[in-house]
Amino acid sequence: MSDLLMALVRVLDKTVNIIAHACQQEGIVVVADFKTLTDVLVQEVIKHDIGKQVIL
Repeated sequence: MSDLLMALVRVLDKTVNIIAHACQQEGIVVVADFKTLTDVLVQEVIKHDIGKQVIL
């Protein structure tokens, strides 16, 4: 599997964990705009994680 694909899989896993943790902490059962929240989190985690790899 390519490095980029593996990095994206790690990003998605990290995003799922962030959302799950936030929902548990806040007691959120249903998020009205879950898709938008997920999209934004994925983009930010990609910027953070992939951006660090590119700089290295």
